[in-house]
Amino acid sequence: MIIDIPGTQGDDRFQFAKVGANFHVFDNNTGTDTNLGALTGQDQVAFNLGAGDDTLSVQGQQPAGLTTTIDGGDGFDTVNFTVLNFILEATPSISIGRGVDGVDINFANSGVFQASRVESLSVTARTDHLQIDDFSKSELQSIEFNLQNHVTAVDYNGTTGNDIVDIDNFGDGSLFLVNRVSFQFTQLENIDPKGTLHVNLGAGDDVFNIVSDPIFGMTVNGGAGNDIFFFNTVTAAVQIADFTAHRGTANGDVVALRNYPDHSFADLLKNHHLFQAGDDVQLTDGQHVIATLQHVQLSTLTAADFAFS
Repeated sequence: MIIDIPGTQGDDRFQFAKVGANFHVFDNNTGTDTNLGALTGQDQVAFNLGAGDDTLSVQGQQPAGLTTTIDGGDGFDTVNFTVLNFILEATPSISIGRGVDGVDINFANSGVFQASRVESLSVTARTDHLQIDDFSKSELQSIEFNLQNHVTAVDYNGTTGNDIVDIDNFGDGSLFLVNRVSFQFTQLENIDPKGTLHVNLGAGDDVFNIVSDPIFGMTVNGGAGNDIFFFNTVTAAVQIADFTAHRGTANGDVVALRNYPDHSFADLLKNHHLFQAGDDVQLTDGQHVIATLQHVQLSTLTAADFAFS
């Protein structure tokens, strides 16, 4: 069964949610409640949002194999996924079509995944901005984004706990590992090389580990807590937005350098690999800018702010 949900020429606000045994589409502009019944993996729900700045929220448990397609049409459109509980026998398919400008996937309130079943989600994204929120309360192990359009930005928002983020092989077959959940991106040729991966780690003592070069620019905001930023012989040119120096205290962030030509803070200064650049401090390996500490004065940095291995 194919169910078509048409939008209007205005700014539509739809909510696609499971209530009890049945799925409903709530039109938040008109107050209309359309009961779609108990959908199964044999069904397809197609949203055609039309013109206007539309918002679609997808909430609730998704049946195994259910196909959901979304065409944003004209206007600035946003799709929010807040999946309260996936119980997967087959991976649900979510296809995001033309005209959808923002995608926000949030499993912060997810229930427990059944370990004996598939624990992955595949999203086909024809959107220019992808936002990923907290997956920590689910048992989701992997999510794959098949990028079908020009992508200018990918945002990841961490948790209030101690996050661990690894960037590895961020090229063909890329892997973005967050708290042991892997994010894989395909068709990376669609990522704008001038675009940016924004990683907002949130509060907590977080670890950001960049193993290999990303395909586009990267900005990291560590948030509150004592954060560690690991660099492994890469030319990442990462922007660290909120580096906090120790300033003689036990608290502060650390830039940890592995296999680096310098082996001490004194070496960094002596070899002019750490220097003031306008309002920022830049870290280089002598040829490439490795990291930029935004809005930091070199005079505030000490050996406590760096580690070498």
